[in-house]
Amino acid sequence: MRLSAVVFAFAGLALATACGGDDSGGPVPTATGNIATNLEIPAGSPQALPPGAYIASNFEPEASFRAGEGWSVVVVDIAFISLVRTSPKADCLCIVHPDGVYDPAGGAKTDLPADLTAWLQQRPGLETTNASSVQVGNRAARQMEARVAEGATLVDGRLPLFAAGDQTYSMAPGDRGHIIVIEHPSGPLIVAIRAPQAEFTDYFRAVETVVGSLEFGG
Repeated sequence: MRLSAVVFAFAGLALATACGGDDSGGPVPTATGNIATNLEIPAGSPQALPPGAYIASNFEPEASFRAGEGWSVVVVDIAFISLVRTSPKADCLCIVHPDGVYDPAGGAKTDLPADLTAWLQQRPGLETTNASSVQVGNRAARQMEARVAEGATLVDGRLPLFAAGDQTYSMAPGDRGHIIVIEHPSGPLIVAIRAPQAEFTDYFRAVETVVGSLEFGG
């Protein structure tokens, strides 16, 4: 079963994440019709992303998707893509090829665990529920709801989870979201979705077009 047929079964999600960004780089080209446009590093942050098909050829593995109306791009690099609809602080659809996680005890970045899904489910300070199997494109995946637990040890008000290069992915108490861990020969990939609680249902409808069309090379 594909993600788009499954993920909306979770109308009451309870997770939040944060996306960082580098504001430098070249312009994002206009996308029209069914011709895929290369997704480049945005010149400004965030920068409007016209509706259409996109290929992130500098992301490893190469990723492709379709974006509808209202999206902007914040980050595009070898291991991190961040799309938003209002602002990076208010919402985030992030595609991540993580290279490490944060040690719950000391907060230092460490190597990826052998089973990233199990690590997330067992991480102190993170509550996860409703884990299930899905597909993202042609890849097997596991999705889960999650939230920051009461009394969790935070760093600058957030719970650090995993990293991709110099980008750190963390969660804040009180937000809503969703984490999907995708199996890939190059290592696990993550799609993480965050929006304010009051806006999350509508945001998730917009996310469906992007995530439901998402494909990875390799």
